Amino acid sequence: MCVSRILILSCRFFSSSSRDLGLWGFGFLVCGRIECFFSCCSKEPELVFGLQCVCVCGFVGFFVVVVGSKRLVAMVDATPAGQVPSAYNNTGYPVPDWLNKGDNAWQMTAATLVGMQSVPGLVILYGSIVKKKWAVNSAFMAFYAFAAVLICWVIWAYKMSFGEKLIPIWGKAGTVWGYKTMQAQAVLPATQTVDVPMAAPFYPMATMIYFQFVFAAITLILLAGSLLGRMNFTAWMIFVPLWLTFSYSIGAFSLWGGGFLFQWGCIDYSGGYVIHLSSGIAGFTSAYWVGVQGQPLVLVLLCSSSRLRQLP
Repeated sequence: MCVSRILILSCRFFSSSSRDLGLWGFGFLVCGRIECFFSCCSKEPELVFGLQCVCVCGFVGFFVVVVGSKRLVAMVDATPAGQVPSAYNNTGYPVPDWLNKGDNAWQMTAATLVGMQSVPGLVILYGSIVKKKWAVNSAFMAFYAFAAVLICWVIWAYKMSFGEKLIPIWGKAGTVWGYKTMQAQAVLPATQTVDVPMAAPFYPMATMIYFQFVFAAITLILLAGSLLGRMNFTAWMIFVPLWLTFSYSIGAFSLWGGGFLFQWGCIDYSGGYVIHLSSGIAGFTSAYWVGVQGQPLVLVLLCSSSRLRQLP
C-alpha cells in the first residue's frame, strides 16, 4: 500500500496548479481505497501485491500521459508560427534526420508500462487468485504467452498485422528481425487514405515493433484469465501461436494495419476492438467450450438438464 501511495504523492511535485493537485489527490484516494479493500478481503499477500503492480502501472501511465501532454501543449503554444521546435531539430551525425529522441523515448516508455501490466502484474495476479495446486500453472500461462508472442511477432505475426496487404483482412507474413528493418523509419499504415499519404513518425521500426508487441502479448494474457485452472499447459502452448496468427492478426490488420475496417472509416484509438473486445469474446468462447477443469461446459449443461428431468 505504501508503494502506490508514495508514487501518487510524488506526482504532485510535477504539478503547478491547484487543479493538478486535486487530480493527484483523487488518484491517491482511489488507489488507497482499492488496495485497502483487497487487503481486507484477501489474506493472500501475493494477490494484494499483484493488484498493487497493476494499480501502480495504471497510475504511472496516467501520470505520464497527463504531464507529457501538458508539456507538449506548452511547448507548442510557446513556439512562434512557422518555427520548428528545437527538440525536432537535427542533432547531427550519425543520428538520422528523421529521428527524434524525445518521441522515441516516450514511445518506448509507454510500451514498457503496458508490458509491466503483463509481467509481473498479471503473472503475479493470476498465480494468486487460484488454488495453490494451480498457482504455478496459471502464472506460467501468462509468462509463456508473453514470451511466445515475442518470438511469433518478429518471425511472422507483425508483418501479418502491419505489413503489406495480402487480403483485406491479412498482411503478408514475414520476418522483421533484420537490422535494416529495425533501423528504418517507422510507418503507420492506418493513416493512409486516398487523399492522405501514410504518416511516418520520428522513431525507428524497432520501437514500433516493440510497442505493438506488448499489446499483442497482453491480449493473449487477458484471454488466459478465463482459462485459469481449466486448461492443460501443453494445450495452451499450442493455442497461443494459433490464436495470435488466426485471430489477433486479423483484427490488428483490419483496423490498425490499414485493412478493410479502417478503409470503411472505423478507428480504434486505444485497443477497444483489437485488444479488449477480441480477448473478451475469445475468453468467453474458450471458457464455454473448455468448461470446468477440462470438462466441456456444453457437456456439463447437457448432463445437468438431463438430471433435472429425472427429478420428481
